[in-house]
Amino acid sequence: MRKLVLITGVLVLLPLSLIAQEIPKAELFTGYSLLRMEKTNLHGFNVSLGTNLNRNLAIVTDFSGNFGSSNERVFGLSSDVDFRSLSFTVGPRAGERFNDRWHVFVHALLGATRLRVKGTLEGPVSTQSFSESTTGFAGFIGGGIDLKISESASIRLLQVDYLIFRGREDLGTGAKTEGVRLSFGLVVNMGRKQ
Repeated sequence: MRKLVLITGVLVLLPLSLIAQEIPKAELFTGYSLLRMEKTNLHGFNVSLGTNLNRNLAIVTDFSGNFGSSNERVFGLSSDVDFRSLSFTVGPRAGERFNDRWHVFVHALLGATRLRVKGTLEGPVSTQSFSESTTGFAGFIGGGIDLKISESASIRLLQVDYLIFRGREDLGTGAKTEGVRLSFGLVVNMGRKQ
């Protein structure tokens, strides 16, 4: 009988202790970002601010910038092309916290991306410069894992996002582009919330 009372007590009190765990009011992430799009690697940064509504749900605002270049020479023609991608997205993040150290999450972020392609084409007779840009719908669907290293900081070990972009058709990337973004860096935990 004593064991039954003890087991019942543990089963009743354990969920209450999980609910009472404190979480940050907000989480500011800043880190490195690699965007793979149209067979090109673009290096840059990713910054996001997540406002926690409760233990498992947050609203996230995300800004990233990725930059790269391509130099090719084929049959006497050479091309030097610079790429730039700037994205601003917002959306929900759902996650689970384990052992007060691990935070695993998924998110769906929607907003806009501005793509710019600028470069020169050089042939045996002439050189031609071009510059095109477009702004269109962007969506990042993905997730990641954070490891808490102190009360005020975590390390984002990995965040993986699938990018969907819809823009103008006259830009070299076409009306629709897809890619993958990998990010890692530091998460600053701000405030406490129960």
